Amino acid sequence: MLEIKENIFCFQYMFFYIYGILSLVYLRMVIKNLPDDSQQQFLVKAMDYWKKKPIWKMKVLNVEETEEPKDMEKYSLGVWPGTVQGCNCSQSYNQRYLTGECSNFNLVSKCVNVKEQDPKNIYNYIFKYFVTYYDSDYLSLFSRVERNKNESKCKNGYKKCGSLDNMRNPFCVKEEEDCVMNYFFFKIEDDKSISLYSGFHPDIIDTNIAVINLFILDSVGCLLNEDYLTDVYALFKNKTNLPNCRLEVTRNLTINIPDSEVSKEYLYKVNNIYNGDGVIPGRGSYYNPINMRAMVYQGLHTLLSKYYYFDAYIFKHIKTFNIWTLILLKVGVQLVYFIFMQIKISQREKEIIYNSIWAGVLAVFVILIWMFNNSLFRSSIMALDFDDKLYRLMKVLRIIDVVLALIIFSAHLFKLFFIITNKGNRKKYSEFINQDK
Repeated sequence: MLEIKENIFCFQYMFFYIYGILSLVYLRMVIKNLPDDSQQQFLVKAMDYWKKKPIWKMKVLNVEETEEPKDMEKYSLGVWPGTVQGCNCSQSYNQRYLTGECSNFNLVSKCVNVKEQDPKNIYNYIFKYFVTYYDSDYLSLFSRVERNKNESKCKNGYKKCGSLDNMRNPFCVKEEEDCVMNYFFFKIEDDKSISLYSGFHPDIIDTNIAVINLFILDSVGCLLNEDYLTDVYALFKNKTNLPNCRLEVTRNLTINIPDSEVSKEYLYKVNNIYNGDGVIPGRGSYYNPINMRAMVYQGLHTLLSKYYYFDAYIFKHIKTFNIWTLILLKVGVQLVYFIFMQIKISQREKEIIYNSIWAGVLAVFVILIWMFNNSLFRSSIMALDFDDKLYRLMKVLRIIDVVLALIIFSAHLFKLFFIITNKGNRKKYSEFINQDK
């Protein structure tokens, strides 16, 4: 029996090096097979949007009305980014934007000084809007969906209001609750006035997507990057760009609201952005129309029945998590265990207690390895529509990694068993491999 126990000790020492090397290979393969940066950023932005709660009730007022409804929140359709102080020469012969005040030459050349302005919420857009929100985010709403091979339907106790996401999963509310809006559009009447029609109708729940949230965008705006107004205007503050914003269109994450187009000149005037000083983008030959759009959630792949926000967080920091999993779990825990194995414990009772504690530590180690690998596997399914390399890798790699972690745990359990059942003294490892000592 002593020989069996020492063979286990020997195996544990060797496996420490083997698992460390395999973990480095694991790290390299995962990083190498990630989707490209633009696809990752798109998915991360779409996942962040899952936390936005959908509009439940809405009240619309004319822009001129001053009395606001109680217990409702004024709704912002987007943000104008503000400007730094500069010189707007868009109407001059060179059509440039310069930082700092205009020179006399620039002023003569039809340039105008632009004052610094802070970012401003866009509240007024044909009308102004007040809302209350439905108290569930995307993953909570998705948990109400029952999927099978042929269809997705609401679980018992819920009813369908429309489609929830671009995968056409149902938007489910409790049976006793009012539905969210499933139609929203403008209409130019015969007298040239504009009317807004919105609400819920049961006859269109199978064809319409529920109105989740509303935004404004110009022709080159990027919703997921919250880049609502993208004038070629170098004086805008905090200008950012998300690579591959076209994925918003190809993934059907927005729906155009019919008859919602307005000019940028109108938008800036009605929201008191320029107040007559400076040149308003959109005036004259430059015309960049703005439309109101409804947002659609990025849906889970058909192979997924559930997803968690910690999955999204890990995917957002996937390289960092892989490196720290290697350092803290796959190498760190093993290294401390390696040091523990070399300690000679004279009292058998203490040896049993310490090894029992390590059994608990290694059990947690296996669980964390299992959770981490399954999280990456779920994220690889989320990325399947863009690239299948990570999915094909994780389909195999997660099993291998968990099996290796189980081998480490099993070897320790065997060792603990033999320590408990064998009353003989344990040899040091150096004595086991060198019988002359």
